[in-house]
Amino acid sequence: MAQDDLGSGSPRALDALAGHVVVVTGPPGAGKSTVVARLVGLATLGALVHGDDFFHYVKSGWIPPWEAASAAQNGTVVDALAAAADAYARGGYLTVVDGIIGPWFLERFRSATRASVHYVVVRPSKEIALVRGTARAEPKLNDVAPIAKMHDEFAHLGVYERHVVDNSFQTVEDTVDLVANGLTDGRFRL
Repeated sequence: MAQDDLGSGSPRALDALAGHVVVVTGPPGAGKSTVVARLVGLATLGALVHGDDFFHYVKSGWIPPWEAASAAQNGTVVDALAAAADAYARGGYLTVVDGIIGPWFLERFRSATRASVHYVVVRPSKEIALVRGTARAEPKLNDVAPIAKMHDEFAHLGVYERHVVDNSFQTVEDTVDLVANGLTDGRFRL
């Protein structure tokens, strides 16, 4: 999206969402971080809250988040992530959360923030997610099993299917446009 195409009446396309929280989620290899980095720049005041960082704050007793035994840890991380996002939103920032937050955590996330929450699931095909997830530099996932498991968890979202952006064959720019347009027209608002 070119700067000139950001929309009229506002210096940035997403300024009307200042004070809102946008959760961009999906399986590893979906391209969330790439999309989020560009999306946050579409607002005059934008904050990026990176979910992986919150998992790295657990220094003792860390459990890989895809393992069944990690449920309590993951809930605590979601609480901290939502509280941080809420603080930025209260400061007037369009706050974009980059992380794996499945619908099973949405109520918990929403109860920890007073901001309006938008939920976007970036979901390529499983084959593409596996290729992207194992090819990226950081964080490196050599084992396809966790990527496949997490992709399966986002495969059938029921009422949240309308929040899905399939970016299997989209460019990054096209995906950002789809997400930005869906945000401005309210498609992703919870």
